[in-house]
Amino acid sequence: MNNKPPAELTRLEVAESAGVDPALIRYYFKDMDGLLVAVLKQMLVESSVVIQSSKEIRGTPEEKLRRRIETFIDFGAANPGSHDLFVRYIIYGETKWAAEKRCEITKAGFADLKTLVDEGRAEGLFRDDFDERFLYILFFAASSFFFRTAGPIFPQLFDAKASPRKLAKPYSAFMTDILLTGIEQKGRTKP
Repeated sequence: MNNKPPAELTRLEVAESAGVDPALIRYYFKDMDGLLVAVLKQMLVESSVVIQSSKEIRGTPEEKLRRRIETFIDFGAANPGSHDLFVRYIIYGETKWAAEKRCEITKAGFADLKTLVDEGRAEGLFRDDFDERFLYILFFAASSFFFRTAGPIFPQLFDAKASPRKLAKPYSAFMTDILLTGIEQKGRTKP
């Protein structure tokens, strides 16, 4: 998945890359969807460890929100194809597992965001007049566009070697600044 989007991978390419007989993929995973779902499940385990460790770091609600966004973008950049797999097999997935994961991830992710927003509001850092559900959707949409759609325009905007991996840090910093500016309490004096 470092070289091709997951949807373009073939069983033969994966088998050749792994140095195994293509029949083993069919034997263990049935088809490419089975293999890609297994990869996604492993990525979900890895991402939950990374996300959990980012929650344990202390700081202001602004600092915590910044770290969560950076962690999410950094994970996506370090794991090419993870966002495609997430969208394909969880967001648009039609299996019972997909529906359960979609619900679980959305509820947990939104609850974490709401906690940060509530902390920021209690400290007078964040405005009270926005719906944090739209903030959650905005964050998801901005990261989805970055990983799934924007790649072909990076060379025109940056340089020929631009990629999500190379642009992850400046993008997450920019996106966090924009989000925080949009939700900050107007008229407050920053430290």
